[in-house]
Amino acid sequence: MMRYEVIVNGVSYLVEVKALEQQESKPGFIPLASSAPSTPAPSPAPPLSPKPEPQGGANTVESPMPGKIISVAVKEGEAVEKDQLLLILEAMKMENEIRSPSGGVVGEILVSAGDHVESGEALINLR
Repeated sequence: MMRYEVIVNGVSYLVEVKALEQQESKPGFIPLASSAPSTPAPSPAPPLSPKPEPQGGANTVESPMPGKIISVAVKEGEAVEKDQLLLILEAMKMENEIRSPSGGVVGEILVSAGDHVESGEALINLR
């Protein structure tokens, strides 16, 4: 009995081969499957694009996720309180209320109903 170590896809296997009765054989060529993969390896994924820079300052309300603006509940120049509804963002078929993180005045509304936004995109600037 003969022992061989065989490596398949990086995994080592110990194989024992037992000799059978000798039969008459003819010399010849037996083609073996190529050790090279039949399809080329996929190219690496491109690097992720960086998160969009906010367009405002510290008082910028950003989108927490990608989605579509359903409605804007405030107007520029309007005074808002902390946790007041600013707009509704639809994401994954759910309506998400985007609320004011602090009290202030709406300085600039950067989106309109129907706009598609990305995660981190500036929506409203507060003063």
